[in-house]
Amino acid sequence: MNPKLIGEPLRELNQINHYPILSWAKLNHSWVFEHQEIGSQVVNYYPKLISENIYLIHKSVVEGVGIAVLPEVLVRKDLKQGTLQIISPNGWKIPKWMVHVAYSSRHSLQPSARLLIDFLAVKFAESDIVI
Repeated sequence: MNPKLIGEPLRELNQINHYPILSWAKLNHSWVFEHQEIGSQVVNYYPKLISENIYLIHKSVVEGVGIAVLPEVLVRKDLKQGTLQIISPNGWKIPKWMVHVAYSSRHSLQPSARLLIDFLAVKFAESDIVI
């Protein structure tokens, strides 16, 4: 979220719907948040912008159009530069993402594919994505 849109993190999850929400195209418009002590909570929302293009959503958030849930690997640089900030209330987080790699058999796996899988595992280990 662009710091110009919201000055500080939210105090409660239900405040999310006070802001324009940008979403990837999907039928179910809800986010699941997890808290170590409280558990899970689902927040339903009504998006201002829906797109299948995650880069459009990212650019729109950077420009201050609204808020969105985006992969940490995509916004890491923006967070470090202060052009985006995390606004979820203290202790609430989006669950980790998981990426599945499918292939027919370990025996027929090409060395280049094995290198790609190893590379992705190292890069994703730096983020909230689990491979």
